Amino acid sequence: MTEITHLVTNGCSFTYCQGLDNPKEQGWPALVAKQLGVPVVNLALKGCGNDSIHRRTYEYVYENLPTGSKPLVIIACSQYWRQEQWFNLFPGTKVPFTLNDYRLIAMPHDSPKGHAEKNLLDHWNDENFYRKTVLHKLSLVNLFKSMNIPYIMSDYSSDYKLNGLEEARAKLPNMVNSSKFIEGNTMSFAEVTYRSPKLACGHDGVEAQVILSEFILHELDRVHGKFKILPTDTYRTTKDAFSNVHEIIRIQNSDWI
Repeated sequence: MTEITHLVTNGCSFTYCQGLDNPKEQGWPALVAKQLGVPVVNLALKGCGNDSIHRRTYEYVYENLPTGSKPLVIIACSQYWRQEQWFNLFPGTKVPFTLNDYRLIAMPHDSPKGHAEKNLLDHWNDENFYRKTVLHKLSLVNLFKSMNIPYIMSDYSSDYKLNGLEEARAKLPNMVNSSKFIEGNTMSFAEVTYRSPKLACGHDGVEAQVILSEFILHELDRVHGKFKILPTDTYRTTKDAFSNVHEIIRIQNSDWI
């Protein structure tokens, strides 16, 4: 029987449960954790991409090691075309972000915030981001397996089916197939909830959270069987994970900290 102490979730706004009145009570991470009888650490950020999910999951796992706790991890991948980038910004710059940190980057059709972001968007490329998403998925799987961390992984987007990426897939057939059929991979969360009513902002409502939490619990049982819950107060919390992060979008008005 697999031992766990707490649940760790990571993803974009759909895992953050944006738009709900009380994400910490109504969101699927909270519902799954409640059914399992464990606390939840939600690392999800609004608007983030898979590079951010990958980086922050690695940071959490390694920084949590000294606690000796045993996390169960659920990854809900975002759109392949999103990205983050480190920016050296200083007080006095004419942008709303004035601290050195990672920043979420807009799409090419959006208005870039300064010359540095414009330069990045000038070299924006679908194939590049798709390749990185495949690598990020496989890298996370290797992390979890090497440390015996139970997990499931899904997509909370449907854009992996977009046309125009056939050439990218054809160049890396074995990697792409491996990323689709990895142990712990499951149906796209977006497909699980697509029939459910959406909020005004386009995110999943309360009904969808319940449906998705039930699906996830079923998948956890299918992949891992029953868990043995080890009570502990010693684990890296959401607040701990973001304590040294200054980027405004990450910590301002957060529902999970």
